[in-house]
Amino acid sequence: MGGGNLSNCQSTKRPVALPEDRLPAAAGWSLMVAAQVFGKTTLISGMANADGMCRPLTDQVFVFSGGQFIGTLSPILMDSRTDGSLVNANLYREDYIALWVTIRVAIPYQQSNNR
Repeated sequence: MGGGNLSNCQSTKRPVALPEDRLPAAAGWSLMVAAQVFGKTTLISGMANADGMCRPLTDQVFVFSGGQFIGTLSPILMDSRTDGSLVNANLYREDYIALWVTIRVAIPYQQSNNR
C-alpha cells in the first residue's frame, strides 16, 4: 500500500500511539489526523496515498469497539474532494458518529428574462 506523493507528505502522518492503530498500520495504511476515542469506541483515519498538496487519496476511517475492529465508515475507499469523500467525522458518544461528506450537485443554469 502507499505510493504516489505519500513519501513527500511525512508531516501529515502520525505515529502509532494506540493499540487500535496497530491493525491499519500493519496493513500498510499511513495514519493521519488525531484518533477519536469516546468510551469503548475509537476512530482511526488512514491513507494509502496523497495528492500534490498532501490531501488524502485512497483513505478510510476504521472503527473499533472495545479494541476490536468492527468496520469502516465508507463502504469504498475515498479520495479527497470527490463525491462521497469524508470531510469530517465527529465521535459524540460511543454509539453516535456524525459525518460530513462531499456531495457534488449540478444545478442547471436558467437565464432569467427579467431585466
